[in-house]
Amino acid sequence: MKTKTLKLLTLPLLFAMCGCSDVESGTFFLCISNKDSNSLSKTYDSFNGHGTYKRTFKEETTISVVTTTKSGNLIVKVSNTNSGEEYCNVTLTEDYSTTIDVSAGDYTMYVEAKDHSGSYSFSWKAKNNA
Repeated sequence: MKTKTLKLLTLPLLFAMCGCSDVESGTFFLCISNKDSNSLSKTYDSFNGHGTYKRTFKEETTISVVTTTKSGNLIVKVSNTNSGEEYCNVTLTEDYSTTIDVSAGDYTMYVEAKDHSGSYSFSWKAKNNA
């Protein structure tokens, strides 16, 4: 019991230390999620709702956005959290892929789905490691 409690308390601390926060609201049906220190992705049969993913990049970074669409609509936005400057704001009904170069700072990656079937993924890599 103590081990489980320790793990549950440690996880939020790890997210706080890496400079990221994720908020998801809505319903996913048959969803597979993957997340690591350089990417996050979801593949699902149906998604209605939204997800907000905030990351802090300490240096110039390239963000890759890839989506697939079998049906429905998906809105994807990438913006600077502090200034509000948008680097991507698209409403999708088909597959999509782009890369975005950003300077060091805080960024928000946002998705909003209406009866969407498919997937979305965000990945990032420091430009000096590219």
